[in-house]
Amino acid sequence: MKQLFKIRFTCILVFLLVIVAFESCKKKPGDNPSGEKYPLTNLQLKLTGQERATGSLIVAYEVKNISAKDYIMRENSANLVIVRVTAFTTDGNIYTDDYELLDLLSNKTAAYEFALDVTAGKTVDTGKTKLEFIYKPL
Repeated sequence: MKQLFKIRFTCILVFLLVIVAFESCKKKPGDNPSGEKYPLTNLQLKLTGQERATGSLIVAYEVKNISAKDYIMRENSANLVIVRVTAFTTDGNIYTDDYELLDLLSNKTAAYEFALDVTAGKTVDTGKTKLEFIYKPL
């Protein structure tokens, strides 16, 4: 009986370890996909301003290409590079949207501005606004 218990316990333990190993290998959003020729580390992102307007938050940011390689959308990248904007309101609501990065020459900085839809009357906590790069498959 003890031998049977040991075998079952060992099988269950091995099964759980296999599940944990597979779960840890899953790609997270924004991870560098296989075959990607343009790593996100080539880009720097800087929030330069925020202004509340009726029904939206105007967000200004700069993207700098710090590599020696031009980022040409759909040409030298296997995936689109997206700027994801997340804004938080003081009552706990979260608003997010994605914006496609346009072509950017090497060692150049480009300024962008966009309107993120936020329900009118909500107070945005501008200190928590977050910008990040992610990949989006073509």
